[in-house]
Amino acid sequence: MPRLIHALPKYRCHKGSGQAVVTICGTDHYLGPWRSKQSRAKYDRLIGEWIASGRPASGIERTGTTIVELCAAYLVWAKGYYRKNGQPTRSIERVRLALAVLRGTYGHTAAANFTPLSLDATQQQLVDEGKSRPYVNALVAQIKRVFSLGVRKLLVPPSVFEALRTVGGLKKDRTTAREPTPIGPGSRHGG
Repeated sequence: MPRLIHALPKYRCHKGSGQAVVTICGTDHYLGPWRSKQSRAKYDRLIGEWIASGRPASGIERTGTTIVELCAAYLVWAKGYYRKNGQPTRSIERVRLALAVLRGTYGHTAAANFTPLSLDATQQQLVDEGKSRPYVNALVAQIKRVFSLGVRKLLVPPSVFEALRTVGGLKKDRTTAREPTPIGPGSRHGG
């Protein structure tokens, strides 16, 4: 049976009330003042829940979760997980960087079609951009965690994550990726 693509519900302005609104499965959800931080946060939460629930679409079938949708679901989860004393930790920045790389290169690709070759290409793109080997390894590991959550939330077939696990990190002296500049004992970050 053919499957249709179902896009993410749009964040938009309800002109009559001046509030942000999103329509999910035919139901309008008012989010708060248009373009406010509160309304964006509520939108992110609702979209994450919608994706995590399997994206019911009133009988419309889909090709499956896209990378953009997978990233949206992961970001919602990460905002709740990477917290300490009620505040986001620095880990959320690495999450955002990894998601940006993934969306930028494969955003509209079905997550089920993301292969080890796709991850290799992403890894090589980061190397070509001059990123350091440990930085590339950290982002690639983060991307694998995105797919791991996708499996747990039933957004990605388990075989996709299992295949991505075969992509190893870049090894010192076995890659063209640059090594980070050593931090000496006199620097403020050294030790």
